[in-house]
Amino acid sequence: MNNSKLLAVMDYLAVAITILTFVFSVGSAISGTVNPNHYTFVAISGLVFPATILFSFVIFLYWALRRSYLILFPLVSLLINFGPIFSNFQFRQENIISPFPGNQKLAVASYNIHKFKYDEQSVSTYEISEYLKSENIQIACFQEFGTNTVMPMREALAFFDYLPYKAIKEYSDDEMGMAIMSKYPIIKFDKITFEDTGNGILWADIRLPDRKVVRVVNCHLQTTNYNQTKTMNLNVKLAFIKANILYRTFQAETVKLLTDTTTTPIIVCGDFNDQPTSYTYSTIKGDKLVDGFREAGSWLGGTYKYFWGIPRVDYIFHSKHFKSLQYKSDKKEWSDHNPVISVLEFKN
Repeated sequence: MNNSKLLAVMDYLAVAITILTFVFSVGSAISGTVNPNHYTFVAISGLVFPATILFSFVIFLYWALRRSYLILFPLVSLLINFGPIFSNFQFRQENIISPFPGNQKLAVASYNIHKFKYDEQSVSTYEISEYLKSENIQIACFQEFGTNTVMPMREALAFFDYLPYKAIKEYSDDEMGMAIMSKYPIIKFDKITFEDTGNGILWADIRLPDRKVVRVVNCHLQTTNYNQTKTMNLNVKLAFIKANILYRTFQAETVKLLTDTTTTPIIVCGDFNDQPTSYTYSTIKGDKLVDGFREAGSWLGGTYKYFWGIPRVDYIFHSKHFKSLQYKSDKKEWSDHNPVISVLEFKN
C-alpha cells in the first residue's frame, strides 16, 4: 500500500472516530441534565467522558495536521464540555490564603477505606489514622467502613481517639458500613439505607466551638461494578450498567431531598460512584452546594485508582456558608479510592 492509499484509509478511520466521538461528546455535555430513566445512552456517555475528551483532543490534532475543516467537530466537542472538563481538571497551584482570617475553619476528609483491608496481606487502619491526624482532620467521613477477622472494631476505633465523637453504622448482611468521626460533639445522627443495594446516607449534626451547628452528610451510592461485567456479553453488561445508573439516580434524588430540607450550614461528602458529567453529580450539587474541587482544587481531580486514576467519583461539596481554601486527593495505596481532603472556612 502506497502512502496516498494509507493516508486515505487513515482519513476514513479518522472520520468514523470523529463522528462517534462527537455523538458521545454531545451526550456527555447534556448528561447532567437528562434523567437516565428517559435516555440511558446519555448517561453512559457521561460515564465514558474521560475517553471522549481524550479522543476529541487526539482527533483535533489529527485534523489540525491535515488542515481539514473537520477540525470543527472535535473543537465543538471540547467547547461544549468546557464545564465538565474543569470539574475534573483545574489550572491552578494549591493555595491556602484565607479571605476571612480569624473565622472558623474545618478540615474535612472523605474516604472509601475498603474495610481497612485493600491489601490482603495487611491492615491499613494505623496508616489511615496517622495520615488523617497529620492533616489535622476535624471531621472524617468513611464509606465501606468495617473491620475484619484481623482487627476487631474496638481496636480499630482506638486508632481514631483524636476524633472522639463518632456516628457509626457497621457492615451487615443488608447494608454497607459507614462512619462519621468528629473532633466536635455530634448532637444527632441518623442513617438512610437504600433498598436493594445496601448503600446509604449517614448524616450527623455537629456542634462547633462557636456554637454553630453544621450538618455533615456522608453518602455511598451504588457502584458501577465495571469489574464484575468483564465476563458478561455486551447486552448483559449494558443492562447491568444501566440498572446501577438508575439506582444512583434515585439515590441522588434522595440525597438532594435531604440537603434541600436542611437549613443549617451543610457539608456533603462521599463516594458517588459517578463522574462530574453525571445526573448524580448535578442533582446532588444543584444550586445550593459548591463543588470544593472547582473552588480550590488543582490539576487532575481523579480519585479512583483504576483507569489510570482519571475517574473522579469521590467528592466534598459544601453550602455557600463556606469557602473552600484547600482541596486535594493524595495518592495512597490503602484502598481502591484515594482520600479527599478539603479545608473549609466560614464566610463573614
